[in-house]
Amino acid sequence: MLANFNYHCPHCQSQLNKESQIEFLVAYKDHNKTPLLLSKQPGVYGYKSKHDLSIENGDKVDFFCNSCEKPLDSKKRPGFVEIVIWTEGVPYLDLFFSPICGERITYVEMNGELMRFGSDFFSIMKTRA
Repeated sequence: MLANFNYHCPHCQSQLNKESQIEFLVAYKDHNKTPLLLSKQPGVYGYKSKHDLSIENGDKVDFFCNSCEKPLDSKKRPGFVEIVIWTEGVPYLDLFFSPICGERITYVEMNGELMRFGSDFFSIMKTRA
């Protein structure tokens, strides 16, 4: 279900996804900002990059909007990256994920509550929709 939505920058509202992937700029260790692709499909982990980034579990990656280049560090939820899910052109849900490689933690904020994304998330969405 979340793979069908569009993902946007909370600063400039630019759409971050292209087809089945979300494109970010990232800075990692001593590298300059470089494009990095993540899957829109929840539960699919890993990344694609044109550059040789050898990101290992436990490494922190700094995420930026691929349009305005502002950092996507969440002020609302420190320690997480924050983007916005849109549906029908309207902001819908705030999505938070860990910038630490290997930490497969994603939260969606609904009605002020954080819902951990996992196998039970879709049943929660059905009861609240």
